[in-house]
Amino acid sequence: MPPPHPWTIKLTSFASQVRIEDSDNGRTLGELNFKANETLSIFKKGTQAVSAMPLLTKENKLNDRAQFLFTQIFERYAIEDPDDPTQKVLDYGATTAYVQGATGEKIVDKGVQHLMQFDSNSDGKLTLQDFLYFY
Repeated sequence: MPPPHPWTIKLTSFASQVRIEDSDNGRTLGELNFKANETLSIFKKGTQAVSAMPLLTKENKLNDRAQFLFTQIFERYAIEDPDDPTQKVLDYGATTAYVQGATGEKIVDKGVQHLMQFDSNSDGKLTLQDFLYFY
């Protein structure tokens, strides 16, 4: 039986009641200030794990579920476009926050620069379509 999907469990320090967030992925227990003899509690969240599936359809397009999930991720980090308040975009700062959240790393310049290459009109902002095209 495979281990539970990370989004279906939560980890909490018993002594300090510190919750380990999804964004802490990749950090060591030492970086999270846990002691050698500290107890961790693992709880099952009330969500269902999503089964593995291909990201792309036979037509080389994102499948509907992947597009929905990546859109939610985009909206979590996107800001209002200063040039068009009806649009949301990822500027350099929002893209940095996204890459930091996705990797758990503090220094993410290369990742941000790579993602910004998908800026279709070179205005320094990623639209939802740019973000989805990256995937």
